[in-house]
Amino acid sequence: MNKIRYLSMAVMALMGLAAHGQDDFNPASPSEPAAPDVYSALVLLTNVGSDGGSVSGGGKHLVNTPVRVYATANSGYTFRGWTDTQGNVLSTATSFYFTNTEASDTLIANYEFTPGAPSEPVEPSTILYYKLTVLGRTGSNGVSGGGSYQAGCSVGISASTESGYAFLNWTDKDGTVLSTSPSFTYTTQTKKDTLYANYVFAPASPTEPVQPTPRHHVSVDATEGGYWYGTSGLIYEGNSFTLTANVNDGYSFAGWFLNGQLYTSLPNFSYTLGTEDVDFQARFYFNPASPSEPNMPALDKYSFYLMTVNSVPGRTIDYPLYLASTDGLLDMTFQLTFPTALMPDLTDIVLDEVASGYETSLTSLNDSVCVISLVGGTTPASTVPLLTFHVNVADTAQTGVSYQVKINQISVTQPDGTTVTTRTRNGRMGVYKRGDANGDDAVNILDVVSTLTLMKGVEDETLIKEAANTNEDADTNILDVIGILEIMKSNNEENNE
Repeated sequence: MNKIRYLSMAVMALMGLAAHGQDDFNPASPSEPAAPDVYSALVLLTNVGSDGGSVSGGGKHLVNTPVRVYATANSGYTFRGWTDTQGNVLSTATSFYFTNTEASDTLIANYEFTPGAPSEPVEPSTILYYKLTVLGRTGSNGVSGGGSYQAGCSVGISASTESGYAFLNWTDKDGTVLSTSPSFTYTTQTKKDTLYANYVFAPASPTEPVQPTPRHHVSVDATEGGYWYGTSGLIYEGNSFTLTANVNDGYSFAGWFLNGQLYTSLPNFSYTLGTEDVDFQARFYFNPASPSEPNMPALDKYSFYLMTVNSVPGRTIDYPLYLASTDGLLDMTFQLTFPTALMPDLTDIVLDEVASGYETSLTSLNDSVCVISLVGGTTPASTVPLLTFHVNVADTAQTGVSYQVKINQISVTQPDGTTVTTRTRNGRMGVYKRGDANGDDAVNILDVVSTLTLMKGVEDETLIKEAANTNEDADTNILDVIGILEIMKSNNEENNE
């Protein structure tokens, strides 16, 4: 099933105040300032995400100024035209001039999937990518070439060597030698794979061997919303390295977290390795500018967001409300709208342990809207699932549906006592039949194929892992395929009765 996702983002307009001078004062070099330029945001989206093509020309522009926007189709797609959010066609040309208004305008580039061989179309969701992990063992000064690739790709793999060591070979996870050269070309397989760079200890003076300085693992990753670059892997004690975080559009940087605790709010920093392994994570949070939230704090300190969580009838959903903040918080009030069919148990809400000293009060405004207040406590700068709701999905729940969960309003008190609103992002809760791995509300052989795809480690957001996991264990494996086949058999027997 093709799923079209729209990422809706509005950008806060920068408004200027006109300045008026005296009518009888008109020097040759006028001192009366002109009215400040007024800018508004132009947001460009596509109807099929990044699969169909790219867009350019968006951003903040002077109001009532023609802005040229561009749409470039990817292979296998055809551009069909620009529309506004109401579906009105603005232009069928790939490039045209749009005059932006004081409001934040959103244009959508529409692409249609048009494969080169219409008789044998291949949907983008069926193009498989396999993860290739490249690791360096003791003696490595860095490796490169890892990533996600289609099968049959030629990938350049390389390794550098620490002083006092000599490169030995590249092996796969079964120990098979692939190359004795530090750099070689690897052909990707139809499975996820791991390659290892191996070394031998080779001191400069073999007759007087020196015990190598201890080294420790430096693990680095990033949450959704940005990426990092720098040094990771095995590093000597006492050596310094640098890490840098880069943020994507629509997100803000929350900070670098060391072993789960905020280490620095600076995107770039140097660190001297001690005597233990360390785990760094660059955390980002969804943070589009929004003109409907005029009381935003100056540095975009706080963001609350919901995620997409899927389930099947008869299970319980743990549904978190995430907080990403770069400063502490005091009192907080939330107004949330849940789908009527998936209202959480308001008597069983889990507050993360970073929030301490709060008195919690709950109010149901109707069958779908609730208000939650946290009063009298403190929450430090953190990125955590602040509140976790438990939602029991009834056995009779409608399937094949993705329900919206909405943040109506959040008000928070800053450490200085001022009250502000915050950045927010809504989420969804999906309910699918057990075994419906592709989310089309049916259980058939296509779900077996989708489950096999998940087993190979392929990253595909259109597939429903929770529905594919028929035996409810920790992994997607052959037992889940057997479970789907059993469901298909049971459905056939019921239909034949």
